[in-house]
Amino acid sequence: MRGQLDKLLRQLQELGQHSRDKEERMERLMDQQKMESKEQLEQQRKESKEQLEQQRKESKEQLEQLTGVISRLQESKDIS
Repeated sequence: MRGQLDKLLRQLQELGQHSRDKEERMERLMDQQKMESKEQLEQQRKESKEQLEQQRKESKEQLEQLTGVISRLQESKDIS
């Protein structure tokens, strides 16, 4: 009887340890996923910022071109 109780106690301890190990693995996996998500968000933010900056630069260039065209049209209108 004593031997069976010891055996059951050992099995319970092993089961508890297995459960704690599994929980720790899950926590590490979740932490890793959080870090990967954070890195992905940071990368997306960086790419969006670069795209916005490029669009801003292109819009500024277009505005300068249009301003030049309008000025030339006004000059030609004033001449005639």
